[in-house]
Amino acid sequence: MFIEAENDRQKIQNIYYAAIASPQKYSQEIFNFFETVFSLENADLRSAAILATGYIGWSEFEEILQQVQLNDPNSRVRNDAHIMLDGMKKQERLN
Repeated sequence: MFIEAENDRQKIQNIYYAAIASPQKYSQEIFNFFETVFSLENADLRSAAILATGYIGWSEFEEILQQVQLNDPNSRVRNDAHIMLDGMKKQERLN
């Protein structure tokens, strides 16, 4: 699905579809998909993946988001990861 997308807009939609279709419990397959997206060159795709991980809400994403926050070459993507991590920490305190 993702690979077959013809353009970045469709790839972003597919990232969001993957988040919506994700189970509540952790799935290694879905996690691997997002891990792959985080390694792509396109900053818009990486940023979309950050938003999607927030929808999924798995704590397993925290480590990869920390790496993105520290090491991503794009400052906007690093900031997006920072905001998502901050939101995840606030959510953990509420639970």
